[in-house]
Amino acid sequence: MFLHKETRLLISIETFFPINDFNLLHNRFNNYFLGGDLNSHHRKWNCSRANSFGINLYKFTNDNRLHIAAPPTPTRYGTNTPSTIDIALFKNLNYRYTCESVSALTSDHNPVIYHFDLTIPNIDSQNYNIPNWSKFTQHLSTAIYTPHDLNTISGIEDSIKLLTDIVYTCHDSTSKQHKISHFTNDIKIKIKERNRLRKIWQASRHPQDKQNYYDLNTLIQQEIKINKNTSWNNHLNSLSTHDNSLWKTIKSIKKQEHIIPPLYYNNNLVYINIDKANTLAAQYQQQFSQ
Repeated sequence: MFLHKETRLLISIETFFPINDFNLLHNRFNNYFLGGDLNSHHRKWNCSRANSFGINLYKFTNDNRLHIAAPPTPTRYGTNTPSTIDIALFKNLNYRYTCESVSALTSDHNPVIYHFDLTIPNIDSQNYNIPNWSKFTQHLSTAIYTPHDLNTISGIEDSIKLLTDIVYTCHDSTSKQHKISHFTNDIKIKIKERNRLRKIWQASRHPQDKQNYYDLNTLIQQEIKINKNTSWNNHLNSLSTHDNSLWKTIKSIKKQEHIIPPLYYNNNLVYINIDKANTLAAQYQQQFSQ
């Protein structure tokens, strides 16, 4: 399902959705919500392993700074391992939300319900930057180990899952987050013009072309600063103690969310946060009681 925020345009899409079609929709609309069974597996949204669709979709969302929303529990319970493939991605919908997979139908796919709080903009949207590769190498070299049980299929699968967890953990611990800025159309137009002037200067190396580029770049930086301050001041002025918006904003600023991928324990995958906590507690208790 593809939903455009402003025109209320609704498009039904295929299960196997090529990245080229994603590009067409992404370049045409400034904001949208796209959800459904995308048949894309990736550990970033609680799948036990990744497939080619999931890898390509994850790369596409990172390259275009899109947000993927997936429930914490699986959305499909088939003959194989439960998976989370009914997901959504959206562009420039900067509102806080929750989503849940509901066991309400007889189908092997659960419906997913998204709740958006349209009263509080999500002004702190973030995106992972490229990790520090030297630190990533150091972390990986100290965390990696030589697997022992590679003589059975289950032993090989367990070793692959553990290795994948190690790689993702090292990646997350060495990556920095940066805030995504949502500029006005006027600033976006000036940024495109600045990039055009930069190409002209790089080709000509003429002093006047360089001056034109630097003058516009300075103006853009000033307008970006003003735009950020204005957005933040408008948000602060809208806060109130009567509707709990003030406390929600304080909580969102202080809260540091870290998503732990599914844990593999006793030949089962653990998805829910409370189950993950109990699993880790049992594991540590068993480890330190020996």
